[in-house]
Amino acid sequence: MNNRSDAPQQVDRRLHDQSDSSRHAVDELQRIQNIYIELMQSSLTGNIYRDESRAPFGSNTFNPQLREHGLDWPSHAQTMIGIKRLANLRALTESVITDNVPGDLIETGVWRGGACILMRAILYAYNITDRCVWVADSFEGLPPANESLYPADAGSDFHKYDELAVTLEQVRENFRVYGLLDEQTKFIKGWFKDTLPSAPIGQLALLRLDGDMYESTMDALTSLYPKLSPHGYVIVDDYHVVPACKAAIDDYCSANGLQPEIIEIDGVGVYWRKPPVTKRGTEIIRPSQLVESLDVQIARLNQAMVELSQNVITRLNQAVAERDEQLAALNQSIAKRDIQITQLSQSNAELTGKVTALLSSTSWRITKPIREAKNIIDTVRSSYPPTATSRDSDQSMSKTDRHPGTPEVRLIGAASVVRDRNPVLSSQERSETGKPIYKPASHLPIVERISPMLIWEDDMHLKIGNVSFHLSFDTGELRRGNSTADNFLLGKHRHMVEKSVEIGQQQKIGKIFEMGILKGGSVVLYDQIFQPLKITAIDHMPEPVSALTKYIAKHSKSGVIKPYYGINQADRPNMEKILSFEFPDRDIDLIIDDASHMYEETREAFNISFPYVAPGGLYIIEDWAWAHWAGNSWQSKNSSFSGKTALSNLLIELFMLAASRPDFIEEIFTNHNSIIIKKGCAELPACNFNIADHYLLRGKKFGAWL
Repeated sequence: MNNRSDAPQQVDRRLHDQSDSSRHAVDELQRIQNIYIELMQSSLTGNIYRDESRAPFGSNTFNPQLREHGLDWPSHAQTMIGIKRLANLRALTESVITDNVPGDLIETGVWRGGACILMRAILYAYNITDRCVWVADSFEGLPPANESLYPADAGSDFHKYDELAVTLEQVRENFRVYGLLDEQTKFIKGWFKDTLPSAPIGQLALLRLDGDMYESTMDALTSLYPKLSPHGYVIVDDYHVVPACKAAIDDYCSANGLQPEIIEIDGVGVYWRKPPVTKRGTEIIRPSQLVESLDVQIARLNQAMVELSQNVITRLNQAVAERDEQLAALNQSIAKRDIQITQLSQSNAELTGKVTALLSSTSWRITKPIREAKNIIDTVRSSYPPTATSRDSDQSMSKTDRHPGTPEVRLIGAASVVRDRNPVLSSQERSETGKPIYKPASHLPIVERISPMLIWEDDMHLKIGNVSFHLSFDTGELRRGNSTADNFLLGKHRHMVEKSVEIGQQQKIGKIFEMGILKGGSVVLYDQIFQPLKITAIDHMPEPVSALTKYIAKHSKSGVIKPYYGINQADRPNMEKILSFEFPDRDIDLIIDDASHMYEETREAFNISFPYVAPGGLYIIEDWAWAHWAGNSWQSKNSSFSGKTALSNLLIELFMLAASRPDFIEEIFTNHNSIIIKKGCAELPACNFNIADHYLLRGKKFGAWL
């Protein structure tokens, strides 16, 4: 006879087995969802196949640090927002799903569509069928700045970059490749001011802003933020690197009485969550939708994983093929270089023979006492400070009257001492009474380096090796004149060139960043004098300097000299991208600012680039004193400089920074033409450095009144 009491136990076991099976299926589904989305992220950023960077901010290499923070432009990947901002987008998309925040998802400004593809992939992975992803863009690039209506966009040059103009057809194809081009993907084509006010969007759960301009950001906020559900998210991609974007956010929030809790993502982007309008504790519940069985979802995602993996493999094969082509071209280049090295070795041997013959000649031996006497005279001259008469006369000289013997003023640490350039005072070298103790410069350690051979025909004509320089400070000649690959126009005086040689004798200059290319003369001069590992230079003029291009090709300097054209020195986004790409280790030995010579632009350039200088490195600002030079060119009301804020205001701020933070600025050297700042040992803020945040002024604000 059956024991009827066993029946409930058998039912319990069956239910328990079903429960275990269900839990296993849920775990398996979550595992596949995570793998699918992670693989999608890695593919969209190009990280999985090490997609190289492209112009204008790259040199055809893959830098994982730049890719992580979205600071380069990938060649093939579908997004440039980087790994961290893409991970943030995933987390917030999953949050609105988990929290049942009603509404669709949208990005305004999509480039190749990568961020929108990820949002659509997440909806697919979680079997969400009642939400759409809106893809809003002009698909023609960015518009020129409307400076009359939106002054914050003044100077924006994003419209000049063809790389930002990705067509609608290209973006649709990117969705199709990932198997995500369906009825849940909606495209809005056109300028935001024309399309977003009438877009058929009901409710939004997530709003991602990537318009790169004040106008684009404000248009999107005005039309879409009222449609954002409570508990929904706003993401601003370029909040910290495009000041116009931040200004638009601040102005919109101020005008609408919003005080959002802005949260950082990666030092570039930010986000906030729209506060609820319901009573505290009330949940927002979306209507339930039909849900596929777990087995069906797992099977569907497994198939999607297969297709995505095939896509990634195809892209990997393409990347390998491209690398093979690059390696073949590199091998050819190496073979040519080997031939050149052989030829140079032969030439060097011949030259060595000639030099040996010269050094053993009778004339060289006869003139040896004369050379030694000259060295003694130069040493004696430099041991005595200039007289008061020479200082007074120098102060009355115009810019065109300057000469190599200009006396120097040196500010060291937090103390200002006016004296000759040879005595040197450190912050510890003081007597018990507090008075300075002077030591001759000969006691300083000097890095012995072989100086380049400079042949001066006169004060205006110089030759270094096979390259000639014509020096001029006539603005008309500098504008109208041209350089050639062997003869460069140089906007400097002789004493400035000799100061550069002196710097090269005192310390190793391996990496240089210059602002102001003009006719290319200064870039070539620094290459000849310092023989650096790298010179990166920018200029606001969009057209490349033909003579410099030819010099780079002729001397095989493409791996050393990197010019960027059409770059404003005060354009933080573009400057940061160039500096972070070219000098990711923040190890620049020498920066020269010979660009605008305007206070605001020069000050902003200092804020941007000074953190990239290595400890002990130098930052030179040329022509700081133009507001105080004699002559109508500088003092007349009809001068082009009339009404401009004097650049010497920045010198005052630098003095204050050296006094307040000697660990930021160790020393400052000045003469009537240049400021030379030696960086201290402190690590400066990684981004958004501002000189005014670090000097003390007894609670007052510096007004730049000169």
